[in-house]
Amino acid sequence: MVGPHLAKSAEGLDRWGKTLSDIRYPNTSIDRVTTHVIFIHGLTGHYEQTWESRTNPKEFWPTWLEADTGDVGVWSIGYPAAASRWQRGDAMALVDRASNLLPRLANERKLQSGNIVLVGHSLGGLVIKALLRKAEAEMPFKANVASFVRRVRQVVFIATPHQGSDQATLANALRLLSRPRETLAGLSRNNPELRGLNEWYRAYSSKNNLANLVFQERQPFGWLRVIVKPDSADPGLGPSTSIVPLDEDHVSIIKLRSREDDLYKELAHFIRTGPTGPHADTLLADRLASLESTVSASIVPSRVAGGLSLLDEPLKDRLWRLRRGRHLAEFKLEAETRRLTEDLLSGELSQASHDAKCAALAWCARILSTLGSVEETEELLNKSRRLGNRPEVVIAEAFLLLAKGNRSEALAHIKDLNSPMSRSASFVIATRDQDAETALSRFDASGLSTNELDADGKLLVLLRLLETGRWQPALQLSDSLDAHDFEASPALLRPAAMTNVIHTLPEESKAPFLHYSPLFSNSYFMAGEPASLERRRAAQNLLERMATEAELFECPAIQLDAGDTALWLELNDPDHRDQARERVKAKLASPADSLHYVAIAGRLGIELNRAAVQRQIEREKALSGQDSSDAILAGLALAQLTEDPEQIAAHIDANRDDLIKVIVPAALDQLHIKALAHSDQVGRAERILETLVADGISAQLREELQSIIDEGKGADRITSREELLQSNPTLENLTSLVGALEQSGNWTRLKPYAQQLFEKTKAAEAAQVYLRSLAETYADKELVAFVESNQGIFGNSINALYALAWAHFRLGNLPAAQTNLATLRSLRDDPNDRLLLIQTAIISGEWETLLPFIEDEWNKREQRSPGELLRAGQLASQLKSPRSRDLVKAAAHKAASDPAILIGCYNAAVKGDWEDDAVVGEWLQTAIEKSGDDGPIRRVSLGDILDQQPQWEIKQSKTWGLYTAGDVPTFVVAEAMNRTTVDLTLVPMLANRQEPDLRRRSVLFAFSGKRGKAKWEAKRIGIEPNALLTLSFVDLLPPGPI
Repeated sequence: MVGPHLAKSAEGLDRWGKTLSDIRYPNTSIDRVTTHVIFIHGLTGHYEQTWESRTNPKEFWPTWLEADTGDVGVWSIGYPAAASRWQRGDAMALVDRASNLLPRLANERKLQSGNIVLVGHSLGGLVIKALLRKAEAEMPFKANVASFVRRVRQVVFIATPHQGSDQATLANALRLLSRPRETLAGLSRNNPELRGLNEWYRAYSSKNNLANLVFQERQPFGWLRVIVKPDSADPGLGPSTSIVPLDEDHVSIIKLRSREDDLYKELAHFIRTGPTGPHADTLLADRLASLESTVSASIVPSRVAGGLSLLDEPLKDRLWRLRRGRHLAEFKLEAETRRLTEDLLSGELSQASHDAKCAALAWCARILSTLGSVEETEELLNKSRRLGNRPEVVIAEAFLLLAKGNRSEALAHIKDLNSPMSRSASFVIATRDQDAETALSRFDASGLSTNELDADGKLLVLLRLLETGRWQPALQLSDSLDAHDFEASPALLRPAAMTNVIHTLPEESKAPFLHYSPLFSNSYFMAGEPASLERRRAAQNLLERMATEAELFECPAIQLDAGDTALWLELNDPDHRDQARERVKAKLASPADSLHYVAIAGRLGIELNRAAVQRQIEREKALSGQDSSDAILAGLALAQLTEDPEQIAAHIDANRDDLIKVIVPAALDQLHIKALAHSDQVGRAERILETLVADGISAQLREELQSIIDEGKGADRITSREELLQSNPTLENLTSLVGALEQSGNWTRLKPYAQQLFEKTKAAEAAQVYLRSLAETYADKELVAFVESNQGIFGNSINALYALAWAHFRLGNLPAAQTNLATLRSLRDDPNDRLLLIQTAIISGEWETLLPFIEDEWNKREQRSPGELLRAGQLASQLKSPRSRDLVKAAAHKAASDPAILIGCYNAAVKGDWEDDAVVGEWLQTAIEKSGDDGPIRRVSLGDILDQQPQWEIKQSKTWGLYTAGDVPTFVVAEAMNRTTVDLTLVPMLANRQEPDLRRRSVLFAFSGKRGKAKWEAKRIGIEPNALLTLSFVDLLPPGPI
C-alpha cells in the first residue's frame, strides 16, 4: 500500500513487472510551489531512508526545507542501485538510468511549472549529469523534455565521484569476489566515460547559467578510508561555484543532526538565493527578434563592440586560478600573469567583455607591479582604465604608486574604498618591507579586525602572527577561517594546519615546528587528550587539502611537504597509525617515492632491503647528480640502521659536503660527535668541538656536545645527563635523560623525570613512560589516580588497562581489578591476563567463576602453551571439573619432549587418581629419558634411595610435628617438604569446598575456629601470608585496601 506522499511509476515497470523508480511527492500544495527540490540517492540508497536524520525519532530531513524556505516542494526519487550481485536488487548503467528517469520526470503532471533544483548524493550526482545530457539531446524533438531541462536552474552535488572512486577501482579489480553491478563497474577512478561526462557538464553548466553547490566529505568511512577524495568530488566548475568540505564521511554527510548542520544551512541558503540566470535556450528565444537584423549579414565582424560575454567565463576561470595560486611559492606567477596578459590583449580572450577584461588587466598590473617594470605596469593600467573604472583598477593604481616609492600617496589613493579586498590591500601597502612586529603593530593600531579582510589579508596576518610567536591570536584567526577563505586562498591551508598542531605542542617546540619537517624528527611531543587529538586531525585534513591544491598548481615541493606532515600526524594518531604505516610500506614499493621514505621506514622498524636501497641511491645520484636530498638522507639512514657508531662517523666524514646541504649544521655536528665519541674516537670529537667553539656556537650547544664526549670517555651517562638537565633544563635534555633511564630500567630514578616530561608535554608517549615507571615501582595509588585523571589520553590503552588492573588487585580493590580485566580480555588474549583472572578469583573466593574459564581454556587449547594447559588441568582437578584429565593430556601431547611438563602431567594424574591410564606411565618414562643432570628427574640407585629414606622420614615427621603444634609458619613447612605455600594452604581449601564427605576433608592448620572474632583498635596490623589467605577464605577479610 502506497502512502500519501509516495507513488510508484506506472511507466517505470519493466517487462517482468519490477518497479524501476519511486517518487516521494511534496507535502506542500503544488499550487503554492515555485521551486521544486528533487533529491536523488546514490548506490544502495532508498528514496526515504537515505535522507533520514540522526534525530530521535528519525525524520525525512529534506522536508525541513518546505517549512523553512517557503514556496518550496521537496521530491525524492528512488531507483534500484545495487552495488554488487551479492546484494538484492537491480541496477543499470548511468546512460540507461538517465533514459529510465527522464520521461518519468518530464511527464510528471505536478512538475510542469516552477524552477527545479536537483540534489544528488554520490552516484545520484552522476545520475543528474547523465539525465541532463540525455535531456539536452532530446529537447529539440520533445517539448516536455525541453520544458523540464530549461527549468533545471540549480544543481547540488553531495560527495559525488566526478572522477570515480578508488574503492570502485578495487571492487572491479576483484570482480570475481565483489561481483560488481553495472553501477559500480562504471565508477572506477579516472574512468574515461566519467571524465567525458564531467567535461560535457562543465561546458553545459557554463553555457546555460546553472548555479552549482558542491559538498565534499573529509572523514574516512571505516577501513575504506575517504570514499570520494576531494579532487574527485570537485567537478571543476570555476570560481562562482562554492565547494564546501565537511567533517563527515560518505554516509554521515547526509545524516543530519539538526537544522544547524553546515550542509543544511548552505543548502537552504543556496535554494533561497535562487538561480543565476535563465537557460541559454530561453535566452536565445528571447533574443531572436533583436537578432533578425544580423541574420542577413554574410560576414560576422571580427570584433564586437563591448566584447562577447561568452568568453567571460573562461577568463574568470583563468583569473581565479591566478589569484588563488599567487601566494604559493612555487607557483609560476609571473609566467602565468604574462600569458594571461598576452591573451587579454591579442589572444584568445581579447574578445571578452570590457568589464571582465578591465578587472583582469588590473589584476595583472597589480601582480606585475612587484615582478615587472613600472613602465609595463603603467601601460597595462592605462589599457584597463580605458575599459572601465572598477575597484580593481583603483587598487592596482595604489600598488603602482607603492612601486614608485609613494607609500603614503598609495594609501590615500584607496582610503575611500571600503571592501575586504581594499582593506587587505591597504594592509599590504602599509607593511611592505616591514618586519612582522611592526606590521602587526600597524594592524592593531588601525582598529580593524581580521573579519574585515579578505582571504589574502587574513593569510598575511596569520603568517605574521606565527612569525612573532603570537600563538593564541593565531589560533583564534585560524579557527575563524571558513570554506570560502580556503577556496579563495589555498595558501591559508598550511599555516592554519600548523597553527592547530602548534596548539598541542610544548612551548619550546612551537617555533621550531614551523621550520623543520616533523616527519624526519623524533623531537616533537603532541598533547594527546581528546581536544588536542581533534586539532591534530583537523590539521591533517587541512594538509591533505593543501597537498591536493599544490598538485593542481604544479607546486611539487609544497605538495611533498604538506603530504609528509599529514603522514606524520597520521603516524602519531592512535586510531590511524597502523594504516599510515601501511602507506609508508606502499611508498617504499614505489621507485619514484622509495628513497624519500627510507629514513622514516628505519625509524618505524620497517624491514628494508638495504642492498636494493643502496642501488637506488646510486641510480638517483647518477640521474640527478649529487644534489638529490632524498638520496643523501637515505644514505645516512642506511648508515644509522647499522647501529655501528664507527660506520656512522665514517659515512658523515665521507659525505659531509652533501649532508650539510640537507641537514641543519648543529644537528649534523651533534650526530657526528656522538658517533665519534661512542666509537673510541674521543680525540677527534674534542677537536671538532674546539673548532665549533671557535666558530661561536652557543654555550648551550657546547655544553650538550661536551656531555656527549664525556659519556664517550666513560662517564656515567645517566649522571652526566642529569647534570646537563640541571644546568640546561630544556625539553630535549629532559627527553634524553628519560630515554637513558628507561633503557637502563632504573624505574625509581626515572619516575620523577617521567612525570616532569608528561606535565610539560601532555603527550601520550610521555604518559606511557610515566605509567610504566609507576607500575614498575608499585606506586599503585599514584598509578590509579594518574590513569583516572587522564582517561582521555589513555582511553582503552592496553598498557593502561593492564597496569590499572594489577594496581587495583594489589590495593585490594578486586571489583575494579575485575572490571579493568574484563575490558582488557575483550581486547586481547594474553597469559598475564589469565593469570590475574585466576588470582582475583581465588583471592575473592569466587571459585565458581573459574569453571567457565577452564572450559574456555579447553576450547582454546590449540592456542595455549603446554604450561598453561597443565596449570588449567591442575586447577580443574581441584575444582572437580571433568575437563581436568583432557587438559592434562593436551599439555602432555603438546610437550612430548619437555620433561618438566611431562613430570607435572604425571603428578597431576597421580593426584587425580587416574595414574593407571597407560599413557601416564609413558609420560614418566619419557620424562626420565629426557631429563639431564639438572633434572627435573635425576637417576639414583635404589641403594641411595634406601640410604636417604630414614633421614627423609625423620625430617618429614619432625617438620609435620612442628607444624601441627603451631611452632613454625606454613611457608617454612612448605620449603622443608619441597612443596609450595599455595599447595599447603589454598589447594586444601579448594578441595574442601568440593568434597561433601567431612571425613575426607583436609585440616587447615592456620585457623582452628575456637578463638572466635576479636576487635583491635590498632590502625595497622601485620598479617602473615598464610593467615591472609585463610582470613579471605573464611570471609573475615574486609573489602578494599588493607
